[in-house]
Amino acid sequence: MKALTSELKLQLDQWREILPLDCLGDIPPVTAFTGLPGSSQLTTILSEPFAEGFTLSWIEEQQKQYLTDVRAALDTIHQQAITISERRNVQARGCRTAKPGVRMATFPIGDFVLAATAIKGGSKLSLYWRGPKRVVRPLNDYTFEVQDICAPYTVTVRHASRLKFYREAGRGFTEDLVAHALHGEGGHLEIFVQWIGLDAGEASWEPASVIFEDVPQLVRKFVAESRPDHLTRRMWTKLSPDDPIEDIERRQPDRGRRKRRI
Repeated sequence: MKALTSELKLQLDQWREILPLDCLGDIPPVTAFTGLPGSSQLTTILSEPFAEGFTLSWIEEQQKQYLTDVRAALDTIHQQAITISERRNVQARGCRTAKPGVRMATFPIGDFVLAATAIKGGSKLSLYWRGPKRVVRPLNDYTFEVQDICAPYTVTVRHASRLKFYREAGRGFTEDLVAHALHGEGGHLEIFVQWIGLDAGEASWEPASVIFEDVPQLVRKFVAESRPDHLTRRMWTKLSPDDPIEDIERRQPDRGRRKRRI
């Protein structure tokens, strides 16, 4: 009734004018204005039956079928997403491989390689190549298991980007140990190393533990030829606590002392 009064722009107290009066021939207002058949006011209380009857088993079957259809649709969506992701990954790897200088080498079983270990120096990371090691098993195209060729024959997993083919001529041999120092920031000891094939200006400070692991005899010679002080004794005590520095000095022939820079 409010809708009709608003549509006809009538006052609320003029509601009598839109009732089915005799002047309308007993036609409901909704029929007079819209042409739709009128409904009884009792339909809101006594509604006519219009719903179909269903059994509980039929409802359960419909629910199961609905869930099955939803699962099939989700599986299809997930499979499409996986396919697209794999295709994009393959394309990205192909684009990267096509660039010059980024193709990683493949290492067959039995090859000898050098493995890189990250060493933190100050606020930066550097790679130190150790080896040779032997490739024992490829895990995938980018990961390999490598084994030390000396006891205890430790096996480690390395990424291809941290491996390179071993060449005897390409190894960096230390020519002389010039000096040693205590690194103030990290608290570790370092040795000033002069490398064969490089100029004197390219000598570098290297961790004492790493140099001692690679060339222990050369480190012993450096300690014996250096004038013993608290830094030298401290370094040797940490590197080889079971080998007193006095024994090294006695085994070393008396020769001219090398000058040492700190």
